[in-house]
Amino acid sequence: MTETVRNFGHVRFDAWADQYLADVENTDQADEYPFAGYRRVLEALLAAALARKPGSVLDLGIGLGLLSQRLAQAGHRITGVDFSAEMLNLARQNLPHARLIRADFAEGWPAELKDERFDLIVSSYAFHHVPQARKVAFLQRLLQGLEPAGMILIGDIAFQSEKLMQACRQASLPDWDEEEDYSIFESLKPFFREGQMSFKAVSFCAGILNLTHA
Repeated sequence: MTETVRNFGHVRFDAWADQYLADVENTDQADEYPFAGYRRVLEALLAAALARKPGSVLDLGIGLGLLSQRLAQAGHRITGVDFSAEMLNLARQNLPHARLIRADFAEGWPAELKDERFDLIVSSYAFHHVPQARKVAFLQRLLQGLEPAGMILIGDIAFQSEKLMQACRQASLPDWDEEEDYSIFESLKPFFREGQMSFKAVSFCAGILNLTHA
């Protein structure tokens, strides 16, 4: 695993932007933490999103815009948020007609969006930047920004249980990043109504959270 991948964080994303995809895909192909399953996560996110009729999409942590580029081609209207200016510059090349906002959503719902609602909210490999203490409140705020029939899809480094996360941590030392806050489905689920949240594991260290108003 490259030093860049071992130490990914907020302050490194501008410098990492050009090399990001290659580093991530190399780690995915090697089936190593943290990006084992990356391509399958994106494919599953894309399939779930494209199964819905075109509408308004909010992409949190839009990065290079690769996921939203496919959604835009299918007729979805894209709003993207990212804290990295350089990532947004690259995303703009892929999404010339998207509305792109520089903001750190880990600090809360972006002020630029205020009371806006979206048909679909997606996030790929970015939700781990939201601190554990704020994850539940932020997910509840996302639901407020969702249209009644909308859906939230979050693909990320995530785990079904604390036990599975700790097993991954032990197997991944010394590369484990203690500064990241990974989602644990069994810890989040009790704060939502029955059937409102589901989780699908994609690899030993990745999966997709799905939330609706139902």
